[in-house]
Amino acid sequence: MDGWVDAIHSLMKNGSRKLWAALSFTIGAWLLLQWLSAAFFLHRTAPSADGHIAGVSSFSQLTKGRSVSGADADDVDTDGRDGTDLGRVNATVASSKIAFVHIGKTGGETIKWRLRMVCDLRKSQRKRARCLEQFETGQSELSKHVTAYMHCNAMRPKLGIQNATVFMISVRDPISRIVSWFQYMHPRNCLPDRPSAACNLKKKDSDGYQWGQDFFQTCFPTIDDVAQSLRISRVVPRRQHDDDKDVDVHVDCSALARDAIQGSGPEGPSNHLFFNYKYYADRTMQPHPSTPIFVVRQEFIWADMRRIETMLGGDSHHPFETEGPVITHGTELFPYKSELSAHLASFVCCAMLNEIETYANIVEASMNLNGNERAQTIQMTMDRCNADSYEQLKQMC
Repeated sequence: MDGWVDAIHSLMKNGSRKLWAALSFTIGAWLLLQWLSAAFFLHRTAPSADGHIAGVSSFSQLTKGRSVSGADADDVDTDGRDGTDLGRVNATVASSKIAFVHIGKTGGETIKWRLRMVCDLRKSQRKRARCLEQFETGQSELSKHVTAYMHCNAMRPKLGIQNATVFMISVRDPISRIVSWFQYMHPRNCLPDRPSAACNLKKKDSDGYQWGQDFFQTCFPTIDDVAQSLRISRVVPRRQHDDDKDVDVHVDCSALARDAIQGSGPEGPSNHLFFNYKYYADRTMQPHPSTPIFVVRQEFIWADMRRIETMLGGDSHHPFETEGPVITHGTELFPYKSELSAHLASFVCCAMLNEIETYANIVEASMNLNGNERAQTIQMTMDRCNADSYEQLKQMC
């Protein structure tokens, strides 16, 4: 009997050792798998070693240290309906204070009509009441989270940027943005029944100079004239009345075009060219490099807004399209339509390399776009500039 007991004890002892060895091997393998998975995740979500994306190189360090891993190409639908990896987004997004940075000619007015806090900023009581009506039955998560608004040199509230935990920036291909500005400001599009900025071009500055008159009438009746003046040196004579007599003056149209495109024109008449991507980046991304960024692309406005809505815990099918008006500033009635000839676009691109670079940095930093979307968005501008990459564009210039 004792022999049987000893045999059983020996078997249990040896069996326990084998069981423990098997369990130890299993735990070790599991830990190794977790480590490899974490390493793979970091590789997928981190920017490349040089901080650039496909098709673009030599960008500035605006995005250094900023999270850009909100969505990956394999995990999120381009229309924002999937949302399978939105849990990766920093948990602070759900309780974020968003500052909407409205860059001119990027669809920002349309976005504004869908944000409750912006209603109170409207000077017209009629527009304010109309804006508030659509929120009587509720509002989107995006609308609830927007607590500040920046446009041109106006910031509401005053410390909105400093207190924001997320910047939402409206963007558009830089070339299309300039073409849209040119059409918006063209004197032929000053309609009697729709007063606009184009109607203010006859105003003189403190020195009596009419910048708008020289820009649109003396030098650039069409957007192609701007591009041509960037291609070759162009000086145009003009008659001017000074001290009760007419005198001949010469206008350097090439310098006028270059200054405007690069944001060095007068703040008033050149407005949205003066308030360019660099202007906004210098007041948001640059002083607040760790603040996460959403972008809303004018070309994909509804998809981008729905993606952000989903990230904030809202409805991935939210009907932003029907929630308010689409603001066109009356472009459908404009007698002058601005179209830049494709073969001249590269001259405009070369004059605004820094602006394209800043735009690309904003897109590259966005956490609501996946890697493919960021690359494709910037490549759209490269295609417009007749270049395969930013590096090639620089060489062309």
